[in-house]
Amino acid sequence: MERLIGKIATVTGGASGIGEATVRRFVAEGAKVVFADRDGDRGKRVAAEIEASGGKAIFVEAHMEREAEAAAFVRQAADRFGRLDVLVNNAGIRLYHTVVEASAESWDEILGVNLKGYAFCAKAADDISIHPAHTPAAIAHRLLDMFEHPLVRKQRTAGHTRSPAVRQRTPGCALWLLLDTTRRRLRETTTQPPQRPDVIRRVTYDDRTAHRRRRR
Repeated sequence: MERLIGKIATVTGGASGIGEATVRRFVAEGAKVVFADRDGDRGKRVAAEIEASGGKAIFVEAHMEREAEAAAFVRQAADRFGRLDVLVNNAGIRLYHTVVEASAESWDEILGVNLKGYAFCAKAADDISIHPAHTPAAIAHRLLDMFEHPLVRKQRTAGHTRSPAVRQRTPGCALWLLLDTTRRRLRETTTQPPQRPDVIRRVTYDDRTAHRRRRR
């Protein structure tokens, strides 16, 4: 227990289901949590219960498919606590429609939350001044382990590494978000190469290989 003492975490879709369980577990582990959901009444109730038990949780009513609201939610966590350590993109919806029943509007609603919301929050988190321990070199050292995750390796083999639809809710999506951020920060802020330059070379090489496969 208490493995997240001092950590600042944000969780989307945190008013019910897996999201609520994540919020409660993070608080139990010592984190300060800011969570969002479009169910305002339930979100406020969860936050009140956590506060009553001595934990620290702040609820923000927001719709993840709206970029301004998603970004404001993430920024609020950093503004309140001074930094951001963890982002859990949990929010997701499912509409029980057949292919015939589904409409352009229902597809837009699903993709808005399940796909765009993921990207909006990740973009906002990337723009925030991350904890000093999260340096480009430190991040790069972890890339190889993620890159060798079985699910990520399966995606690379299939040549789908850059498909947002495939990456959604898989380690591969987190990998590429991390990779994009690391490359940029290495270029912008680091004067010395990471201690594991093979990490960047390995990932870059496989990315090009997958791209060539798709063009055939």
